[in-house]
Amino acid sequence: MLSMRDVVAGLLGAYRLACLDRGGLRYFDASPEGFWRSLYGAATIVALPHALLLSIRFAVDPDPPDPLLYAGVNAIAYVVAWTIFPLVMFYLSRLIDRRGQLLRYIVAYNWAAVLQNGVYLPVAIAEQIGLLPAEPAQFLLLLALLGVMAYSCVVAHLALEVPLFTAIGIVILDLMLGIFVQVWTDRLLQ
Repeated sequence: MLSMRDVVAGLLGAYRLACLDRGGLRYFDASPEGFWRSLYGAATIVALPHALLLSIRFAVDPDPPDPLLYAGVNAIAYVVAWTIFPLVMFYLSRLIDRRGQLLRYIVAYNWAAVLQNGVYLPVAIAEQIGLLPAEPAQFLLLLALLGVMAYSCVVAHLALEVPLFTAIGIVILDLMLGIFVQVWTDRLLQ
């Protein structure tokens, strides 16, 4: 069962990693139970602002798909997006000899995703509702994406104890999986 203590510890650990403090790792419960709590907790925290962004995109779409189809496909895509990377990392961790660090990494990755979405989603929502003009919004979204990727590299580097080059490769893999899920989602909605 997820507690407020789990959420606070996870977010504090993620914040400390964002400050380049390796000590942030001690806030994460790297047990199998901690993995499930981090996955459920992080996905639940991000769900509402993510749903808000999707609702806004649906509302401004000049030719929106069927609302039930849109909601169903995006709900499935949300679950896939949260689970595909940990599944791929389960197998990749064997190849890079980091099985012992995998749970710690995925727990850190999940809580870090809350901070990352806390940076990205407000800018995306502001752009969608017209609070930001298109060009500055696109620039801010690009900066947010670059910041998220740099932070993801730090999390992978510290939690997996891998060289920075390997961490960059892992982040690129994560980005490619995210693009795959988005393309798949868009195709199902056409």
